[in-house]
Formats: sequence, structure tokens, C-alpha cells
Amino acid sequence: MIGDLYKKIVPLLLVINVCILCNTLDDQNYIFPDFIPYQESRTSIGINIYNNLDKIQGSFLLNNWFTNNLYVNGSISSLKTSNEIALRYNASIGYAYNMDYKLAKNMIFMLGYNRSRFKNNEPDNINMSYNLLFNMKLKSFWISLSYGIINDDSQIQNFSINFVSSIFDSFILTFGVKNIFNNQNNLITPSLSLRYKI
Repeated sequence: MIGDLYKKIVPLLLVINVCILCNTLDDQNYIFPDFIPYQESRTSIGINIYNNLDKIQGSFLLNNWFTNNLYVNGSISSLKTSNEIALRYNASIGYAYNMDYKLAKNMIFMLGYNRSRFKNNEPDNINMSYNLLFNMKLKSFWISLSYGIINDDSQIQNFSINFVSSIFDSFILTFGVKNIFNNQNNLITPSLSLRYKI
């Protein structure tokens, strides 16, 4: 009797894990390691445009430095399907170790909270992300290299490179490419963001 029950529970748990609790790369594609240098803007708001499943998606961004080595950032976006709206948001806190080398300016440790809600009546997708950013300055623009881990069952990792530059003394333009991958899949996502310095 216990053996019969065991034979029914194992397939049920497998179906629940695969169908209900699955986390694909597409579900985590809204998570970007976001960085605006303290020297460029203490507080900025803007939009990020990126390609997700061959569709252009957008998100609203906020970045705020409390001191020259502690900052928070966040983003919120919605994905509208035929009759439903999926809401995705993330918030990160970062600590910068500032350096005074010719090229290397700082190294940032980021901790992020990410959540996706209201997607096809599925349970919320919640996870943590951990990123390490290396930031360099070449003349008038910044280069940010990032490696990160998204803490979920599929062991998702990401690598990104971003180019950041101030334009017209009031705006910041960022262009970047993110590669998000796990053992089964690989997804490359270009992004472009424009921010206003407050």
C-alpha cells in the first residue's frame, strides 16, 4: 500500500516541478545588472528597452546613490498578453569598492530581489540575484562588466557588458548586451536605456 502511494506521489511531484514551478531563461530575462556611476548622477530615472522573445519590451528604471559607495536601483515592467498583464520588478542594493587607478574605478557587489507576478494565473516567481560589477572609465564613457547568478533551481548565470555615457549634461545613455545561460539554454539580449539626471 505504501509502495502504491509512492508510485503516485513521485510522478505528481515531477509534474508540479516541471509545469508549475518551472523557471526558464525567458522568465528571468527582465533582470539586468544596472549601474550608473556616482560621478555621472546621484539620482536618475529612465527607461530601458530590450528584446525579449523577439518582442521589444520596456521597463522603468530608478537609480539612487546614498553615498559614494552605497546605492539602490530598481525597475518595473509589465508584459501584456492578449487579456492579461504580467508585472515584473526588481530592486537591488549595491556596495562599491572605489579605486583610483588609471582605468579601473570601482568594483560593485550587488544583491537583488526579483519578482514576477500575475502571469497566466501562475504562482509568483521570486528569486534573489547576486552580481559582481567591474567598472572602468575611458575618457568620457564608462564600461561596466558584470557576472551574476540568479538563485533558482535552474542555476542561471549571466554575463553582461554595458557602455555608459552622459549626453547633453542632463541625460545618460546606456547600451549593453547581456548573456543569460544555464546548462540547457543560452539567451543573448541587447538593451538600450535613456535616463534623466535628477
